[in-house]
Amino acid sequence: MRLNSLARRYAQAIFNSAKDHNLTDVIMTDLSLVERVSKENNDFLKILSSPVVLKEKKKAIIKDLFEGKINDLTLDFIMLVIDKDREYVLLIIKDEFEKLHNEANSLSTLIVESVLELNEAQVSEIKSIMERKLSKKFTVETRINPELIGGVRLLFDDNVIDGSVKEKLSQIEEALIK
Repeated sequence: MRLNSLARRYAQAIFNSAKDHNLTDVIMTDLSLVERVSKENNDFLKILSSPVVLKEKKKAIIKDLFEGKINDLTLDFIMLVIDKDREYVLLIIKDEFEKLHNEANSLSTLIVESVLELNEAQVSEIKSIMERKLSKKFTVETRINPELIGGVRLLFDDNVIDGSVKEKLSQIEEALIK
């Protein structure tokens, strides 16, 4: 079974439950916290995905780390995932949940690539222009891409707006070849 389809089923289940309790934003925040802890602590991820570590030990670690910090629905869900021996897809479940959450809230992710790190004002300006032009709400993710030479490239919903120097040079090259 493919991991994404498995994760999507779990994400759909927790999303439906969260929606019924009007907790989708809370659960999204909780799953993001679990992801951040996982990425910041490799040992945590190793223990969680290890077939040698007993379920009870994994559940105790999760309780110690997150009880009182995340919603009980999220905690119960993580315990269920561990009971079903599916903890190795927990981070993929978070990604699938985020897609469902964003779709339900008409949010899209806007990836802004640039050669240098942009300041908050620049990112905010790009975001507001895109939201106005497309009548959508965006969450913004920034990336550094030295290959662009200059300018920015915007990626969202399978679309690319390439205002990079690299793209402009490529267009000039094509025009000269013709």
